[in-house]
Amino acid sequence: MISFKEIKRIDVAINLHRLKADQYGDLYVTSRGNYYDIGSKLFVIDTKTDLVKKSFDIPVSNLTIDGNIAYFFSTEFSYNTGKNTTSYGMLNVKDELILDKRFITDGTDQSITVPYGIAVHQITKEVLVTDAGNYVSPGTLYCFDVDGKKKWSVKTGDIPAHFAFIHR
Repeated sequence: MISFKEIKRIDVAINLHRLKADQYGDLYVTSRGNYYDIGSKLFVIDTKTDLVKKSFDIPVSNLTIDGNIAYFFSTEFSYNTGKNTTSYGMLNVKDELILDKRFITDGTDQSITVPYGIAVHQITKEVLVTDAGNYVSPGTLYCFDVDGKKKWSVKTGDIPAHFAFIHR
């Protein structure tokens, strides 16, 4: 019986943010750091041992896992500079390796102000990224094909973050 009772604490890092499971029994956990001298990182937790088995010195604001690939982006803020640094990437979760490949290849990433939501369509493998813009006006949803080229974009409501796929 599942009770939702805490059974163990795993020391990972400060300011934890996102949590995604892969098909191999690992959890991918993001830490935002402290925005000063502790950077954002990505951690891999082995659910069989309940231990952090690997960490990546990369900032990750949000991620989605489709098969063996984790697609991620980061908007990392620094109080020291007062600026955001945005990056996009991919990680092979089976081999636990950062890939040199990017999921946006046509320069559209330069048009995205604040990447906020991310998903991969399970059938078409299109990557969907939302842009929160200025957080008070309508955002934008972008769709990228498997080669990383923008297929289309559409205006959304404010701060678009989540996706629902409906099979018809």
